[in-house]
Amino acid sequence: MTEKVSTAYVRANIDHYLFGLPLTGNVGMQFVYTDQMSDGFSARQVSPGVSETLAVSGGVDYLEILPSSNFILEVGDDMFARFAASRTLARPRMDDMRASRNYSYNTSLAQSTDINRSPWGGGGGNPELRPYIADVADVSFEKYFANRKGYVSVAAFYKYLESYVYNHNQIFDFTGYPIGVISPTNPEPALRQGLVGAPDNGDGGWIKGLEFSVSAPFDIFHPMLEGFGGVFSASTTDSEVQPDPTQPPTALPGLSETVVNGTLYYERYGFQARVSGRYRSDFLGEVAGFGNGRTLRSVAAETVVDAQVGYEFQSGPLEGLSILAQVNNLTDEPFKTFENGDERRTIDYQSYGRTFAVGMNYRF
Repeated sequence: MTEKVSTAYVRANIDHYLFGLPLTGNVGMQFVYTDQMSDGFSARQVSPGVSETLAVSGGVDYLEILPSSNFILEVGDDMFARFAASRTLARPRMDDMRASRNYSYNTSLAQSTDINRSPWGGGGGNPELRPYIADVADVSFEKYFANRKGYVSVAAFYKYLESYVYNHNQIFDFTGYPIGVISPTNPEPALRQGLVGAPDNGDGGWIKGLEFSVSAPFDIFHPMLEGFGGVFSASTTDSEVQPDPTQPPTALPGLSETVVNGTLYYERYGFQARVSGRYRSDFLGEVAGFGNGRTLRSVAAETVVDAQVGYEFQSGPLEGLSILAQVNNLTDEPFKTFENGDERRTIDYQSYGRTFAVGMNYRF
């Protein structure tokens, strides 16, 4: 697989006043030209029971124009309103853009005349696959305090997905493909067509959500709490994609409706310590299924806790030396998948355990 990407852009900065309020930001546009090509292998029958491997290739070139804008309005002392709008792209997986394909033949379905139960099947990549495209709008309000050591912000976003990559079954003519050694147990099939799955660009959907975050040093509440602080954020997100109009819409894979993060820390006199927790609600995840193929499954909600402590020598012969110890997944939270919306019907239960790490760093 080869991919050549050329990008040109123009940008204009903004430093002005709007209704007497300082307005900064920028507007611009990217021109992204992509030329992609993939080489692979396919097979065909050259004589009864004999097949040969053939080299195949494919590709596509295209130009995407991506405008963007970002505006920051200072509405008060250390208070800012932000608005951004842009058109964005994300490239497909490299293995989805491969040219090679494979096929299978099920002798037990040789006499079936139903295309959905054809003895022929296959799968592979699509070298003409194009990227995901989305139009994005974000708006937020931010307030800074404690000499800008702390802040609180509220944000909302909406993303319109113009296109989405999904696996598309297409009818393929297997005329000339071998069915194995010709024998009474391998009769000529009733169908020479079958369904071949390959990535394709389908219709998109949308994502929308709200975010809240706050970061605060605790000495704003009492001087005795100097060095202590906390960071908290929460988001709620809703999504829907329907790349295949013949299938019902689903939530966007990998996206939880609720995500909460929190950190408590202490940093003073060279000491540092922090505990962080992250909660995410259940979501539709892409995992390895039978035969290591990718499949979508419901993933259970999880809460992961990490912690670390450290010390940096600030004087004496060890000045510049720092040590750090940390543990990830302190509570040994498992990864679980389930079916039919019922977390009691477990498919996967994977416990990865805790991860401990100790490090040293010296600056001079």
